[in-house]
Amino acid sequence: MEIHISFQDGPIEAEIEAGADDDYQEVLNRLSDFVEQYDVQTPAVADPPENQTNGDHPKPSNAESVDSEAEESDGPSEEVTNLQDFSEDRLYRVLKTGSVEDDEIAEFPEIIGDVSVLGDSEEERALHGAVVLLTALNDFHDVSRVKTSDLMDALADSGIERDAFSDIDQVPNEKVYVNRRGTGGSATTKIRHPGKQEGRSLLKDIIEESL
Repeated sequence: MEIHISFQDGPIEAEIEAGADDDYQEVLNRLSDFVEQYDVQTPAVADPPENQTNGDHPKPSNAESVDSEAEESDGPSEEVTNLQDFSEDRLYRVLKTGSVEDDEIAEFPEIIGDVSVLGDSEEERALHGAVVLLTALNDFHDVSRVKTSDLMDALADSGIERDAFSDIDQVPNEKVYVNRRGTGGSATTKIRHPGKQEGRSLLKDIIEESL
């Protein structure tokens, strides 16, 4: 009886032959030795990490914190639809949001950031400052119309020339952003929808200037 065994796995090949006169126990021993050597030479394949699947690359352990820091640094990536979309840390650095009690304004909002970014002229800064303050009242307290004299006082508290508000009709988009009614002590000012959008954009500029 003759025995002929061929083995191939990739670049590894082996053949074992035995004739009728050979010792079969010796043949089996040779086969056993080869199998043991093959197991030693074959590299072990490590299991993929628990957080890695086929085709995926492992994510660095600090990637989540880096992503979070980047988001916080850049602020809201999409259009801001409410001043409350800003983080409190950034918002309260540049704005006091005021307070309302029994439907009456107890404390008017105040800009405490750099108002120079609101325009090149006193009139521009007065209009844009008013837009920011009125947007704060709207977004935080659902108040859209206020006494003009109170608004002008809040502008002065924010470091903007109070009397410049009387000449904001010289600034483009004044009637687009706000609606003014009446004269003297009975005069009122209301924020319009485009004014709210502009107010949120302007406050974002003030926040970025403070960073």
